[in-house]
Amino acid sequence: SAAGLMLLPKSEVFKANFGAHGIKLSYQQLKRQREIAQHMRVFISAWTRAQTEAQEKARFTLWNLDAAAMQEIHLS
Repeated sequence: SAAGLMLLPKSEVFKANFGAHGIKLSYQQLKRQREIAQHMRVFISAWTRAQTEAQEKARFTLWNLDAAAMQEIHLS
């Protein structure tokens, strides 16, 4: 997620009309995105953990299959 992240190229910052007003607007935007960004980080972390857990359970299940079941999976 791009929430909570802002790229400020030097060329933009050094423009005459950027100044303190540009910094304030950038700060306000990041402040508004703060809660959303935190929720996204928590969601992505939980999603990653769930995928890792599913992978481990699938690996365990496949390891415990008998030879006939493995042959059937291989053929299909």
